[in-house]
Amino acid sequence: MTSKLAIVQKALGKIGLGTYVFDPSPEQLQAAIEQMDLIAAELDGIGIRKGYNFGTELSAESGLPDTAVNPFAILLAVELAPDYGKQISPQLQASVLRARNALMVTNNIIPRMVLPTTMPIGVGNRLDVRQLAYFQEPDTLSTGVDGEFQL
Repeated sequence: MTSKLAIVQKALGKIGLGTYVFDPSPEQLQAAIEQMDLIAAELDGIGIRKGYNFGTELSAESGLPDTAVNPFAILLAVELAPDYGKQISPQLQASVLRARNALMVTNNIIPRMVLPTTMPIGVGNRLDVRQLAYFQEPDTLSTGVDGEFQL
């Protein structure tokens, strides 16, 4: 796991404010972590949940998987650049789309195939065919933007 502070430092490095050049104050780091919380909430709102730990502690673990650390740093760098008077480079601007796509691709869920209720169970299945002649609709519970939860 990567700490929130490491992600903020990575984002500052992407806009040309690496730790060897720039030493951010605790207030600036706190504002950057709050901005990262806002980015995670925005992604959470559109259904991209990566396990981010909300909260503004500097040394706290981010909760992000390794595949999501760099995309989060890129998105944070784009948000922080105007606050530090920096312009976004064309390379960073091009990597924003790749970062969002990387977050979305790892979020895809392959739907489970369900047989229709008009399909006969048949003799070869191990279900109790004496009571059920056709496949039944699976029990599901709607969870909002994520889809359905199988019971």
